[in-house]
Amino acid sequence: MSKEELFVPKEKHLGKIITIIIILLILIGGAYWYYHFIYANPQNIANKSIEKLEKYINDRFNDIDTTKPLELNGLIDIKMEEQEKTDINDIINNLSIQLNMHLDEKENELDINLNSKYKNNKLINIQTYYRKNNLYLNPGEIYDNYLLIQENKLLLTKNELKDIFLKIINTIKNEANKSKWNRTNENDLIKNYIQLENENAVNHLKNILNILKNDKQFMNSIQKINVDYASKIDDYLKQINDQEKNTYSLAFYTENNLSQSLNKIEQVFNDRKITINISPDNKISIDIKDNNKTQNIKLTLSDKIININIINQTTNNKIITDLKLNYNNISNIENIDINNSKKTDELTIEEKELIQKNITNNKVINTLYNLIKEKFD
Repeated sequence: MSKEELFVPKEKHLGKIITIIIILLILIGGAYWYYHFIYANPQNIANKSIEKLEKYINDRFNDIDTTKPLELNGLIDIKMEEQEKTDINDIINNLSIQLNMHLDEKENELDINLNSKYKNNKLINIQTYYRKNNLYLNPGEIYDNYLLIQENKLLLTKNELKDIFLKIINTIKNEANKSKWNRTNENDLIKNYIQLENENAVNHLKNILNILKNDKQFMNSIQKINVDYASKIDDYLKQINDQEKNTYSLAFYTENNLSQSLNKIEQVFNDRKITINISPDNKISIDIKDNNKTQNIKLTLSDKIININIINQTTNNKIITDLKLNYNNISNIENIDINNSKKTDELTIEEKELIQKNITNNKVINTLYNLIKEKFD
């Protein structure tokens, strides 16, 4: 046999080689098709991103152990920036407020203490206690007994709060999946998004809000925070109906075609924008901007630390509020005697006058009152 014949494949071997090549091409083509049209499809990227956000929310709430009483400590820092320095500016910038909260979810009890100072002088301390579904105020030096200021108020549980977030996210996702998803590149990121205009935008938002409004479990929970939530939804829907032009967009920004590289989520309706930023180490910050109100709210979550930054901007000034909270478990919370408490609407004229007198006897309060009075007189 010649050398040339040794290197000529037999017919049956050639057939096997061609079959293998065809199979490889089909596999490669199938993988390419699956990656670009299914896995890396903008709608799939969005849904995978939402799953990642839901897991983050579940993990953060699971980190909070409410089987034992919980303590939250924080500092509220308020600063005012004005074009011209005024007494009001001086007052706000010299206020300091410390926040201390105790929560016992098992016993359905909550304490909130606010201690305020002006130029390091004691201003006023506010202590509120939630017991037996009622809210009490400890007036401290201005009155001897606890005041019952709100009856039959239900306390929101950790799981109810978590379910509120998850219900809103799922409703937004389900409605978005009824629309056409697009993809584009923006600032070195891949933007997977839906964009709706005018009637489509209004109907989309209406569907989201009405689904939430008609969900009894959701409404029972949200009304513990805001009893007027249903009417506020109706007012908001009427407001957007009266606008001539409406736009809505929902976008998921990734560094590549993988939801694991999620960088931020952005929802915009007209002048209101909500942005959720995700850092490489999975820390989340939430920015809420409303151009009409010139307000910016930023929430940052990390290990046992919550930071809230609120900026309110007007033509002449800017007020910046920073709230830093950290939380830990404690053994128990304070027992208080509410047997001698009194309803505020049952106070006599003499008792009201005594409370007013005790308030005005506070030198720091008097100083602030006179400064404010001079400003507005």
